[in-house]
Amino acid sequence: MLTDILHSSHKVVIGEKTYEFEFDHLSYAMLEKQTHKSIYEFYDDLLVKHNILFQETYAFIAAGLLKHHTDTDVIDLQNKLRQNPGLWQTIKKSVCSAFIDPLLPPEILLHTKKKVPAKKRKKSKKPDITG
Repeated sequence: MLTDILHSSHKVVIGEKTYEFEFDHLSYAMLEKQTHKSIYEFYDDLLVKHNILFQETYAFIAAGLLKHHTDTDVIDLQNKLRQNPGLWQTIKKSVCSAFIDPLLPPEILLHTKKKVPAKKRKKSKKPDITG
């Protein structure tokens, strides 16, 4: 069965709420419009500097949640981040992965995706009939 390697979501649990981050063309366009930065500038920042400006995290959250959540959910998570800025460090890896994955060439993703191990067959013991 083929899997869609270009569109994958990344889930993050904060408290009792699960947030699902996924970036597509619409979310990239929204991020560019809000920050006035190209997605490739963010791509470079994340791959070279391994970080973005803290003020940009609010736009990242809004863009990443756009596909699977309501505006209320987005505002709720942004407010949690304002109250607890350290929260960004706990969700940063998932949000950044959701952002970068669709921008990687499919050939790279095919080799980096985790493969599900095949089930091993148990060897059946033959009964000892030699007595």
